[in-house]
Amino acid sequence: PRDRQGVAHLLEHMLFQGSVKYPSPTEYKTFLAASGGSGNAGTADQFTNYHFTVLPDNLEAVLDRWSQFFIAPTLDQSSIVSAIEAVNNEFLLKVQEDSRRLLVLQRYLSAEDSAYHHFSTGNAQTLSHPDI
Repeated sequence: PRDRQGVAHLLEHMLFQGSVKYPSPTEYKTFLAASGGSGNAGTADQFTNYHFTVLPDNLEAVLDRWSQFFIAPTLDQSSIVSAIEAVNNEFLLKVQEDSRRLLVLQRYLSAEDSAYHHFSTGNAQTLSHPDI
């Protein structure tokens, strides 16, 4: 939404913060690493891509933990605060990159009524809406 720019990116980070079945914010990442795997996610304009790699013997257990993000995420207030911090840190880390600046310029020059004409990454300011 235009008045909550970056909320899809925020949700990407929040889902990694735990689920009803696996409430610890570090459960997935710790289990995935211990299972010989790694994972990440990325939010684009039209979709978010969640992905991981893992040794075949651990696939079922990792899939159980991963799928719970989408079945029953916790989405509690402490997750929101830490996810906003993570999104803001990513924003600050990339704000000086030339490729990021070019993207911002392209979005700014696009038609104002276009879905492309928005700030998709989000930061602490855009995500400080009281309804989030």
